[in-house]
Amino acid sequence: MKPFISLSGINNQKQNKMEKEQMIEIILQFEKELWEERNEMFQLFGLNDEGTQRIITQWCVISNLIDKLQIKEP
Repeated sequence: MKPFISLSGINNQKQNKMEKEQMIEIILQFEKELWEERNEMFQLFGLNDEGTQRIITQWCVISNLIDKLQIKEP
């Protein structure tokens, strides 16, 4: 007897893969935006500025997440 394969199960797998790819894209885009904002803040206000430090911290958190999830940029 062949196992029953649900078409909705296949669609869910495709949808989950798409959602995963979309999440990765969002994470990588956010990391890039934070990096650019960090550079801009650094140039305008310097390293010791509170806002610059906050952006650096945010970028580090996202960067660590990318490392832990082993996300590779395309």
